Amino acid sequence: MKYVQSMDHMLVSQLQSYGPYSGRKCKLVARIRNCFLNAKRSATTLIKKEYLRCRIIRGHKRALRQIKSQKIPTRTINSFDPKNPSAVKIWMKLSEVFQRNEDVLCPISQTENGPKTDGKSKRKEKVDSIAKSFNEKFCKEYFTPYGVRESYYYYIELLFVDLNPRILCEKFEFNCCRGAHNLQCLEKWLLMKKYISQYMIEDLGLEPFCPKSLQHYSLPNLFSDENFQLQAIRSSQKNFEFDRGEYETQSFDEIRNFICKQNIEAK
Repeated sequence: MKYVQSMDHMLVSQLQSYGPYSGRKCKLVARIRNCFLNAKRSATTLIKKEYLRCRIIRGHKRALRQIKSQKIPTRTINSFDPKNPSAVKIWMKLSEVFQRNEDVLCPISQTENGPKTDGKSKRKEKVDSIAKSFNEKFCKEYFTPYGVRESYYYYIELLFVDLNPRILCEKFEFNCCRGAHNLQCLEKWLLMKKYISQYMIEDLGLEPFCPKSLQHYSLPNLFSDENFQLQAIRSSQKNFEFDRGEYETQSFDEIRNFICKQNIEAK
């Protein structure tokens, strides 16, 4: 747990160097979103809270429907490599959670059981009480059942099973940078994962699901990707530069451990 806390501290400490923000007291969650730019709009358009909620909840609902119909997602944000054992393991866990909570997860997965913007053609009659958007009220009702939060936890694990900035940008359809990806991009995506898995739920006044025994899924070797170029990484104490040739075969876990160790020694 000390390692996890030190890693969180290291990541959060980087926020002061990322993205624009306004106001004297900018919330941490807002600053995490401000690390990213909407790829579909202007190059300066930041990610809004409701846009993120909408994208994640729609993806979660779609994943539940795919599990029910026994389909492996090959497109959209839910897609994963069926040859990746870690991804398959998480998908099987998601399926197990669905089977245990089908009475709750099956109804909420339907498109008509969403805001007015979703599933209009499938509604038999108008219901005035339906939320107009993915606002706080709708999201709190959505995540209130324990089974939904348990399923959601493993869904987020699936989205981030391949912690490659290029792949994550394609999945989420927003950008972490304007140029070549570097280790700061990894920090941003780790913060984004923490935001949507923990802060987003806590923001609704709910407790995020956390398994009794945390399982750490293996991360791929990011540095074999030609689109991933190692550059300088900024820390609160100093800059570190990693030579691509020397670290070509190193995993992200090893690089991350190195950074944590350097931060501790610098204190």
